Amino acid sequence: MKNKIETIPSRVLKRVKKLQLEIHKISDKVDQIIDFNELPVRLADASKFIKGNPGRKISTSLLQRRYKIGFSRAIKTMDELRKKKLIK
Repeated sequence: MKNKIETIPSRVLKRVKKLQLEIHKISDKVDQIIDFNELPVRLADASKFIKGNPGRKISTSLLQRRYKIGFSRAIKTMDELRKKKLIK
């Protein structure tokens, strides 16, 4: 198998790397669009949850589990909740 990898032309490898970069750029744009559309809804729901559960500690892991989101989206949500002074 090592021999097959070594026989791949360098131009093909360069093209694959270029395509990977393009895919990452597109993925980042899609994430931005999703965040732009979902964040207000998530914030509204999180605000209700916080007000309905006074004294409960809100954490990124709680948001990840509750909304089935990744760490970076949970952090963005926490930052927005802090800006709105719903959490410390």
